Amino acid sequence: MGMASGIPSLFCNSRILRLMRISRMREPEPTPNRNTVMVKPQAVPAAEFTRNFGHYRMLAQKGAVAVSSHGTITGYFIPADEYEEFARFRAQRHSFATANLPEDKIRAIAGSRMDSRHDHLNALLDPK
Repeated sequence: MGMASGIPSLFCNSRILRLMRISRMREPEPTPNRNTVMVKPQAVPAAEFTRNFGHYRMLAQKGAVAVSSHGTITGYFIPADEYEEFARFRAQRHSFATANLPEDKIRAIAGSRMDSRHDHLNALLDPK
């Protein structure tokens, strides 16, 4: 067994073959900007994802990695900071049905008026 830079050649060959196989895999599309159309990322089978977790962890730094099971996307692998940002967004977001508003709030909204600086916008809402 020969040595290349102090590493056994058998290890080098298996590492090279693995890197070659991984490099042939399609990377997800870059993150779109406002002028591009959102492309659904190619899904990675769950078995492949678990075998090459480190590779997909690196790909997730560039964009979401779709993971599928039996041909159906079951989830997306994203970096921790993106998930934490999403969790903060969800925590700040509050929604409610207007039917659940108390009467005093309904009267306050109905009685409110826009500042006169926005009168030009009222013209856009008036029926023609």
